[in-house]
Amino acid sequence: MNNEKIIELIKPNFYSRFNNMHKKGSVVIYLKPLIEIYKLCNEDALPEIITYVGSVVTDALELSRKIETEDPTIISFLDLKGIYMSDLTTKTKKLIITIIQHLQNTYVDVMNKTYIYNPPVFIRIGYKIFYNFIDPDTRKKIDIVYKNKQVVSINELCDDNNKI
Repeated sequence: MNNEKIIELIKPNFYSRFNNMHKKGSVVIYLKPLIEIYKLCNEDALPEIITYVGSVVTDALELSRKIETEDPTIISFLDLKGIYMSDLTTKTKKLIITIIQHLQNTYVDVMNKTYIYNPPVFIRIGYKIFYNFIDPDTRKKIDIVYKNKQVVSINELCDDNNKI
């Protein structure tokens, strides 16, 4: 599969849009389809995928720049529906880590809010383990949305009194 075909398959699952509720640019990510597409790729496709991811984030920032007077920021929507531990192979972990590293190095402090939809059980466990290592400002920017549309902040998620 050539790189252009891969990007065409990825586009419906990773895109930017204007977010009317927040009045800024946003990035929408459906992780399961991205992982499945990447499993079909060879290693040569990774730079092309990273370039595309960067263009999506840049587009979202441009949408935000039209409204915000200060430094533009974006809202991210990450859907984890259908993600299982078995999906996190060495190859897919490399994809996820490479994307995260690229975004952290290229787009410093642009995340305004991230909503994580349909979190698998291991996300809750992982957050509880790594909670104290996450910067408090970053914690405020992450919310988890459960099936019943209940929005839970990462602080509430890791609060032992909160049973969700």
